[in-house]
Amino acid sequence: MLAADCPTTAKLIWRSVLLMLLLLPPGTAVAGGGPETTLLVVNAQSPLSLRIANEYVRLRDIPQSHVLWLNDIPFTDSIRIESFREKIWQPISEFIEGSGLTHEIDTIVYSADFPYRVDFSADLKAGKRSGSKYLGRHASLTARTYFANQVKARDTGYLGKNHYFRDFARPEKVPIETPASGPSLAEKHVKRLRREARGALRRGEYEKAISNYGELLRSYPQSAQNWHDMARALAATGKHDASMEALSNAVDAGWTNSLETRGDNYLKDLGTRPGFVELIKRMETAFQPILLPHGFRNHYVWSSADLTYWNEKDANNQYYLSMLLAYTGVRGNSFPEVMNYLHSAAASDGSRPEGTVYLMENRNIRSKTRQHLFPTAVYELAKRGRRAEILSKRTPGQTGIIPIGKTDIIGLVVGSPKFNWLESQSRFIPGAIAESLTSYGGDFNNGKQTKLSEFLRRGAAGSSGAVAEPYSFQEKFPVPLIHSFYAEGCSLAESFYQSVEYPYQLIIVGDPLARPFAKFASLDMASPDTRKPLTGIVEIRPRVNAHPGHEIGTLELWLDGQRLASAPVGESFTLDTRNLADGSHQLRLVAVEDSRIETRSFARFDIRVANTEQQLRIDDLPHEVTYGDNIEISGSAPAGSKVSLYQGQRELDSITPDNETWKLATSSARLGPGPVALRVETRHEDGTSFRSAPIALTVTEPARQPAAVNIRPLNKGLNGIIHDTDGIAHSIRLEHLK
Repeated sequence: MLAADCPTTAKLIWRSVLLMLLLLPPGTAVAGGGPETTLLVVNAQSPLSLRIANEYVRLRDIPQSHVLWLNDIPFTDSIRIESFREKIWQPISEFIEGSGLTHEIDTIVYSADFPYRVDFSADLKAGKRSGSKYLGRHASLTARTYFANQVKARDTGYLGKNHYFRDFARPEKVPIETPASGPSLAEKHVKRLRREARGALRRGEYEKAISNYGELLRSYPQSAQNWHDMARALAATGKHDASMEALSNAVDAGWTNSLETRGDNYLKDLGTRPGFVELIKRMETAFQPILLPHGFRNHYVWSSADLTYWNEKDANNQYYLSMLLAYTGVRGNSFPEVMNYLHSAAASDGSRPEGTVYLMENRNIRSKTRQHLFPTAVYELAKRGRRAEILSKRTPGQTGIIPIGKTDIIGLVVGSPKFNWLESQSRFIPGAIAESLTSYGGDFNNGKQTKLSEFLRRGAAGSSGAVAEPYSFQEKFPVPLIHSFYAEGCSLAESFYQSVEYPYQLIIVGDPLARPFAKFASLDMASPDTRKPLTGIVEIRPRVNAHPGHEIGTLELWLDGQRLASAPVGESFTLDTRNLADGSHQLRLVAVEDSRIETRSFARFDIRVANTEQQLRIDDLPHEVTYGDNIEISGSAPAGSKVSLYQGQRELDSITPDNETWKLATSSARLGPGPVALRVETRHEDGTSFRSAPIALTVTEPARQPAAVNIRPLNKGLNGIIHDTDGIAHSIRLEHLK
């Protein structure tokens, strides 16, 4: 299930495999993500959250029973950790358990209008754990959900390592033979020497630079950066042999940024010298091998520890993939922009686009932080038949900030605080992942830097950004290998979480289910004929056509959002319809690929069960209802039965009619604008029940009213309601704005 190319890590990985095999519930199929393993969480008091959720359910065919509407969500960008537990995670957890989905939900995706960051300082205080500026006090909503088991247990390990991260080799450091021959310098002295050395090098005072670097290396002979800088200074004076020796020491000490070395003007004359190519090769292969990508399941325990026996704390390393569909507040995305990127992402599934991943190289620390992995990413993508290109100022027509004039972008790695996308004349193709390593890409209250929403605005399927100052730690951002995981067929959410080692400050926004490089099977049903009513015990015989070279390992049978059974390909399922309510049901066949990625393919069938004579008549309904109007549904049913109206698992209205006629009602505002599906259920006195076919209707926007003019306000100021971080509402009057 997990694989490693590296002998040094294979033993640890195999232990993880054994543990996960032991922990799988009996009969559980192992597989990656899909709509049937996704829970969509909606802010029930936000029309925009409802509208986006309604569209996402339709786009992704999310089972209606996998939608949870939450009330009393604070309309603030930041909440305290206890509010997250009480108002968000507790109802989610109770819904999953109460719906019998404990082993089925892998992905929890939020619609719009949720707080995007969580203040965890109370947990630090309670755990007597000291904070620091590098740790911060804010984490993202999506990361709190990813580590929900640890958050629930008040285990601040949620600020630590993500064990689903696909780790890679680290540079093998060779001890420098030159021992330290001077006293350890104070930090301020080190900074001064480095500053003076670099200034001397720029001014052409090469001997002074060499002297300063020599002083630094006498105290710290294992510093890769200082050896690389010394090599530059020596090369500037024409001392090429000494420069090669210093460069070799830099590589021995762990220097891996081959891009910086190749592009350095001082070192360009070393390119023809014996040994230079070999040093570059050592830099570019320092991170091989890499843990291979793997499909995600919530009930897997991702760990490299020697876990011989299961105990309760090990459950903390069971995660939930989590993303936010949209941030629509200040500096976020408009509704049309959200619809554009969600529709585009859904349409990209399985398209295997011929795009290019662009890796942006510049001198900014935001770019340099990940540059050492650029050649590895290019190599890994080439192995999968995909193109990647490193762009810098040295590339004709390029700036190294964002691609200029590139219209085939399927992946983008940026390291810049600001950029102007419109001026670039570049374009994303459907399904693209794009993100930038910068301090405030996901802090929407801070206007200093370009936000992740700019990538989504231009059509990317997903992006991410830090919700608090991350201090340019690579471990807090996706490594460029995210694009090789994606190219192998992982979902967008799987690709992100496999590429971030410490994701606690990262908000991930977009479509978690986007899979442009997945290779799907096609499914059908050989029997029964779903156009006819089903009665008694039914044999379901699936028909599966696997994508060439991608065999199917397991088939699953789902009914109304519940997984009933799994079986090998070639076997049939038995469905006892006598245990079901008469009427309409949704049946799904899911094929799980026999591979590390475990791609899920599905086909949905609407079936009708008819074991009794029970019927339900519904009067004609309009196909459209204006937002704000009441929806009334009427019909007839046997006397004494209870009649209920549902959207997913939430009951909207119910009645026990005195005679055979009934009428149910709900407000369209409760459903939200967009496409919705309702159903009516009757429960009869003899214990039997009946489900109607889905009632599909569209809630349309009301007519827009013209702006009022020449009307004086009755009172000075603007009445408003604000919510504090605990979700408590306060009425205020604003008489002026600063």
